[in-house]
Order: sequence, then C-alpha cells, then structure tokens
Amino acid sequence: MLDAKLIQPSESSWASPLMLVSKPDGSIRVTIDYRSLNERTQNDAHPLPFCEDFGKKEVVFLGHVISSGSDKSKCEALFQFKRPKRLLSFKVFWGSHNIIGSSLKTSKRSLLHCIG
Repeated sequence: MLDAKLIQPSESSWASPLMLVSKPDGSIRVTIDYRSLNERTQNDAHPLPFCEDFGKKEVVFLGHVISSGSDKSKCEALFQFKRPKRLLSFKVFWGSHNIIGSSLKTSKRSLLHCIG
C-alpha cells in the first residue's frame, strides 16, 4: 500500500498498525490494531435512559405528543422494560470499545428536551 501511495508514513502518537491479511478465499482483509490507542483513551460509560424519565413533560417527538397524561396502554411495553441492576457493556468489534457510550451520549443530547 505504501508503494501504491495509498498510505504514507506517520509520526502521530495516535497512529495504529495496519496489516493486510489474506482471507481463505484469497481476498484481502484490512486489519488495524487499536489496542495501544484504546489504552490511552478514556472509557465513556454512559447509561441508557430509563423509560420513566420520558413523559415528565409534554413534548412533540416525530409527530407524536408524549406527556405524563398520555394513554399508558400505548406505552405499556416500554414501561414493562426492567431496569438493569448492574452496569453492562455491549460486545463490539475489536478497536471500537468507546462507540456505544459515545453514541448514547450523543442521542441523549439530541433527545434532552424529552426527558425534562
């Protein structure tokens, strides 16, 4: 890849080794080892919001009015969802250990007006 000028040498302290690996069918898989980068990044554990947090005030979300006075039977499945008793984590692809927490934090910021 260096000879083909697809990549260039890097002096970045955030650089991660890239390797090309042959698959059993003869095609090429690009792999990147993010372990050293993961050791230097701070984990972003961000809890899922709880269903009870929604509906504390009236909001219009995707064309639906959500409020504490709404018909509870329409939201029954959401309110039956059990709260986890401990912190859990998703199994994710190698090297992407922070993606779930970061995505949840971004989603929460986007929906902040819904949870009061």
